[in-house]
Amino acid sequence: EAMLAASGLVLYLSDALLYTVVK
Repeated sequence: EAMLAASGLVLYLSDALLYTVVK
């Protein structure tokens, strides 16, 4: 469960970073 939350957080961070770069 902790692993799932961690991977979800990583996905969220990478998505936010990608959005910042694209914008």
